[in-house]
Amino acid sequence: MDELNPKVLHKMLTRLVQLEQGQKELPLEALSLRDFAARRFRADIVGVERDLIGNIGTLWRARRMPKWLDRSFKREWDVFLAPEVRFFFPHRHGQLPPPDLAQTCVLLSDREHLAAVIADGDLETAATYLHPEFDPFWRSIVPHSEALPYSTVWDRMARAMTLLAALIDHASLINGKLVALGSPERRLMTPDSLGPSQLRTSKP
Repeated sequence: MDELNPKVLHKMLTRLVQLEQGQKELPLEALSLRDFAARRFRADIVGVERDLIGNIGTLWRARRMPKWLDRSFKREWDVFLAPEVRFFFPHRHGQLPPPDLAQTCVLLSDREHLAAVIADGDLETAATYLHPEFDPFWRSIVPHSEALPYSTVWDRMARAMTLLAALIDHASLINGKLVALGSPERRLMTPDSLGPSQLRTSKP
């Protein structure tokens, strides 16, 4: 996607989220993103123009969310959670998004919030993700109690935006349209299943 680098895509998503929170005027960045969507998503499909953030978020969660709460997937979880916390989770649940990247740093350091994000708002399931057997996972994802450094979160966000741009291109090339209408698929872990690192270390 030559015309969108990670910083530009992040800025566009930020402005579009602000617009959906009640901003009166359509910013040039959102106009550019909608034009981009018209070409990449075939936005004449009913629903895509109306809920662009929701459709992009569905694509991101379906394609980039790891299948295991396992520390061996730390890099994948770091990248997945950055835009999920900043844009897509609050949008799906009608919440105000973090106002800036600094607040995103705080939320990415909060185990309880991340568990709720991974469980897509199902608090009962989120509580199971905080059980002691998942401590190795949480220590790798949230190693310190203080907020993550801004530079760390932006590095994750930049990687996420690069992957997201590739997903958007791939979806349009393969399908000719973004098939992500309606409610996003709920991807939940199975708390009682073993993760890959546990399987590797288990005795026969």
